[in-house]
Amino acid sequence: CMFTMTHDSLKRICAAVAREGIPLVIGGVHVSNDVERVLSDIPAADMAVVREGDVAFPQLVLVIRGEQPVETLGQVILRGTDGERLRFLQECMPTANQMDVIPAFELTEVSALSQYGVIGSFHFFKPKETRFATVLANRGCRAMCTFCSVRNFNGKDVRKRSVESVLDELQMLEEVYGVTHVMWLDDDLLRDHRRAIQLFDGGGVVVATIEH
Repeated sequence: CMFTMTHDSLKRICAAVAREGIPLVIGGVHVSNDVERVLSDIPAADMAVVREGDVAFPQLVLVIRGEQPVETLGQVILRGTDGERLRFLQECMPTANQMDVIPAFELTEVSALSQYGVIGSFHFFKPKETRFATVLANRGCRAMCTFCSVRNFNGKDVRKRSVESVLDELQMLEEVYGVTHVMWLDDDLLRDHRRAIQLFDGGGVVVATIEH
């Protein structure tokens, strides 16, 4: 769950999942920012992964399977059988190398996503049948704005994917999935000016929106 305004939707979905008897893990920016209160308000959630879950969530799965000891858990809060919460809050954030990968687009129907809802504040600029997608080249932000939670979630400074990886992702989105409009999710896309120029030069002329 990314935003506070979708908390009620998260709560309803969790309740529906719980009726099927499926163990439920929640996470995201909203959950991370107020995890104790969110868990109190959503009793259907068995576990919460806070901050970035690239490393923490797979590690949780390995522990559940009995393939790793409990001591390896990080950024996880578990709901105990007697209602208490077991907190494993050691940092378990992905490194720049670990996040330098192309998302597994084959696991979802990227070409169909544009049929549902809208994305970004400038969605009305796109032709009606445009296929769009999101891309994330950097994580984090160099700024220290008191009203923003990016640094709380992503940590200090900026971790960058390689230019080659991002360009490969853009090429795949266009050639394989027919995506012609990209929205950058970066909070600080221009952190490294030289790298940003390399990225834009390598991608040619790209029509995209930058959301902050």
